[in-house]
Amino acid sequence: MLETLPPPATLWLLVPLLATLLIMVLLRGGRGPTHDGHDPYVIDGDTIVSDGARIRLAGIDAPELSQPGGAAARRHLIWLIAGGAIRIEPLSTDRYGRMVARVHARSGDLGRMMVRDGYALSYYGADYRAEERLARKRRAGLWAGPGISSPEAYRASAAPNAKKRKASRWT
Repeated sequence: MLETLPPPATLWLLVPLLATLLIMVLLRGGRGPTHDGHDPYVIDGDTIVSDGARIRLAGIDAPELSQPGGAAARRHLIWLIAGGAIRIEPLSTDRYGRMVARVHARSGDLGRMMVRDGYALSYYGADYRAEERLARKRRAGLWAGPGISSPEAYRASAAPNAKKRKASRWT
């Protein structure tokens, strides 16, 4: 059919395609390109390693491994990934040099699902607040018991003890 149209009419057929591509780029919000991750290894409920890069899941905070619920959060993230491929959408780098990213598995946005399923808190903004409210209401995951104590407060309370142990180790 394109062979029978004069060249200007052919150009008009490209306009909707180009407009669609432009809208898709604008909806992404100018974020960087996504890429596939290979052989992801779960460190804890909000940190994975893929292709040698340490990646912090954006928008969530999960219990530390040494904190109540930490091992369950890690197991849940492993289950969500289930040995499949992941897609990484880098957003920034945190103060520890980790990539902060939205990470997607075949089951969807891992951060959103961790909060929705009750294994992490919505953190750094309002991205997953609705999911956290719903998880609390449904008593999902760790909310079925006493809930999720603040990982941030736990880290703050553990940090002075860690420094004392480190200092006494060499004395």
